[in-house]
Amino acid sequence: MEGASWIARKAHVETERHIQKMQNLMSEFTRKQKDCVIDEQIAELNGREVIKTNNWFLDQLDKEIQDVGDRYESMFENVNFHLAEANKHFAT
Repeated sequence: MEGASWIARKAHVETERHIQKMQNLMSEFTRKQKDCVIDEQIAELNGREVIKTNNWFLDQLDKEIQDVGDRYESMFENVNFHLAEANKHFAT
């Protein structure tokens, strides 16, 4: 059961870490979007900067999605390994 508790704590820590990264990403996106404004009074935007910022944001989201997927896959592989080890000990 210690392994299950460890996995639950690890999942919680990874979830909190992911949430923080997503919040930071949204804050940075908001800041970058403000940099695209040429004239706030008429809401004029620099189209090239908007496209660049959107591409940056999509790339960052893609990286984060991949990172989270890899971390959880690794964590579940660890769970399966420990379950197999536990089953070996209980079977003998």
